[in-house]
Amino acid sequence: MSTVVHTAQALGLMSALTLSVLSLPAAAAFPPPDWTFQGTFGTAGADGVVTAPPGGGDYLYVVSSGASTGLGFGLGDEQNGSLARWSFSAMVGDRLEFAFNYVTTDGGDFTDYAWARLLDGGMNPVAMLFSARTAVLGDTVPGYGLPSLDVVLSLPSPTFNPGEPGDPLDTTDDNGPEWAPLGGWSGTCFDAGCGYTGWVAMSYTFSTAGSYVLEVGVVNWSDELYDSGLAFSGTLVPVPEPQTYAMMLAGLGLLAWAAHRRRDCA
Repeated sequence: MSTVVHTAQALGLMSALTLSVLSLPAAAAFPPPDWTFQGTFGTAGADGVVTAPPGGGDYLYVVSSGASTGLGFGLGDEQNGSLARWSFSAMVGDRLEFAFNYVTTDGGDFTDYAWARLLDGGMNPVAMLFSARTAVLGDTVPGYGLPSLDVVLSLPSPTFNPGEPGDPLDTTDDNGPEWAPLGGWSGTCFDAGCGYTGWVAMSYTFSTAGSYVLEVGVVNWSDELYDSGLAFSGTLVPVPEPQTYAMMLAGLGLLAWAAHRRRDCA
C-alpha cells in the first residue's frame, strides 16, 4: 500500500496538521506493495451483497477457494484457504482502523471461518482484531471457537444477513449471497448459516512502537466446497508529533489574528 500525505489549508495559511493515510490501490495497481499472500487475494469495488466500505472506494479480499492448506488456528478440520499479510511500522499512539465483511455460501456443519490479527515483526501474535464463523444458531461475529478479540467492534454482535436481500429466510441452493469473488459459488447456499455480516469496523491503538504484520485469512471447514470470503479495508492513522501540534496551534493563532484584524478594519 502507498502512503498519501494530506495537507490542510485555510485562508491561504498552511495548517500543520498532516496525516499519513494508507489508501487502497486501484485495480491496476494489484498486487499492492508490501502485501504478500497465499491462495486467492484481490481488490474489488461494490459488488452484490458487499457494498463499498466505510469511506467509499475499493476494498481487498481473500476467499477460501485458494489452494493453500495448513492455514487457520488448527481447530481440527481446516481445509483449503487463503491468507494475506501486510508489513508496516507503527509508533506509540498510532491507530489501525479497519472494517471487515464476512461472506459465506456454506452452512450446516461446514463452519468456515475468517480472521484478522496483528503480529509483531517476529510473527508472534499481538492482538486479535476480528473473527467470523459460519453459524446456524447464535452470533457469527466474533467467530465461536476462535481466540477472543482484543478490540471493541463497532457492532459486537452484528445482525447476520442470511441468503439474498429480499428473501432472507430462503436457504435453498439458489438463494445464497451474491458476490463475484466467490466465483461459481456466488449466489448459492448449502444450508442454514450462509449469508454475510455487512461491514464491521474496529480500531486498535499501538502502545509499543515497532514493526508489525496485519494478517487476514479465511478457510473452508470439513470440505472444499461452498466457499467463504472476507472483504476488508482500512487505514493506519499516525498520531501527530509534538511539533505538529505546535504548528497547528500556531496556525490557529494566525487564523484568530486574521479574524481580529478583519473586525478592526470593518
